[in-house]
Amino acid sequence: MVTVPFAPWVPGVAAAYNIPCALLWIEACGAFSVYYRYYMKTNTFPDNLEDLTQTVELPGLPLLEVGDLPSFLLPSAGSHLNNLMVDFVECLKNVKWVLVNTFYELESEIIDSMSELKPVMPIGPLVSPFLMGADQDKTLDNGDCMEWLDKQARSSVVYISFGSLLKSSVNQVESIATALKNRGISFLWVIRPKENAQNVSVLQEMVQRGQGVVIEWGPQERILSHVAISCFVTHCGWNSTIETVATGVPVVAYPSWIDQPLDARLLVDVFGMGVRMRDDAVDGELKVAEVERCIEAVTEGPAAEDMRRKAMELKNAARSALEPGGSSARNVDLFIAEINNQSTT
Repeated sequence: MVTVPFAPWVPGVAAAYNIPCALLWIEACGAFSVYYRYYMKTNTFPDNLEDLTQTVELPGLPLLEVGDLPSFLLPSAGSHLNNLMVDFVECLKNVKWVLVNTFYELESEIIDSMSELKPVMPIGPLVSPFLMGADQDKTLDNGDCMEWLDKQARSSVVYISFGSLLKSSVNQVESIATALKNRGISFLWVIRPKENAQNVSVLQEMVQRGQGVVIEWGPQERILSHVAISCFVTHCGWNSTIETVATGVPVVAYPSWIDQPLDARLLVDVFGMGVRMRDDAVDGELKVAEVERCIEAVTEGPAAEDMRRKAMELKNAARSALEPGGSSARNVDLFIAEINNQSTT
């Protein structure tokens, strides 16, 4: 039986019927490590998690602040989410395999650090086969945005998407749009219809002038793999993170909650393929100058070439991991072999 993290009752049912159980962890291995170490009390964490500036030192990870930890750990998340994670870690006693949507070369130190606690099996990246070199499905509707991208110069477009849950504020859209206008950069931006921020005047003017395109939804993997994309302004959800790694696109990391702040630390400080964009420390709003600083740093700053190089190295490593004999392919083979052994004993 294969289950997901947020159904912690499943492994217990499997154990009751003597059915081997695997867990598919759908966030970074780094996030799994933090949750496990916190709730199993294997490492020291600050007593007061309300102070977001306190530091946390964990194996395989850069020095973290409390604000970098998955938000479900924090008092602000509420007791119901905390209790859910307690139940999740407790259910691991009935889990034989922890399968993770990552690959060894991406999080090697973190993966190694879990070997003595709760070993994990990286089997990713779990992305569409065409990102790994397979032929694209020509029957899929790519949308008008792909035709527009085809007309843009190589590495000339900034792609912006903050996921399917959170709404961008008017301030955020105004600041990002104004920064793009000031620098004359083309953009492809996903903004859902229910977001009032899509009515920001500066954004509408830029779209009318042909500087960019706003879409309600887009085929993100195909967008990221397009040669016109120069960087990805992202909320750093793990699906988006693993997709940008698999396509070799540098990022401007602008996380909000759950695992996103930790993913941003990984992207910037471990993977070395982006910069962190932050709200103003005084009024909590996103400033135009900050957006300009980040986009310039990723696209043409002194470290931009190194970021692109590291992003391409990880793209190649992702492909290698899933090729026959690669690290993730071997883990999948091992998982299948162990299942077969279970069924014959």
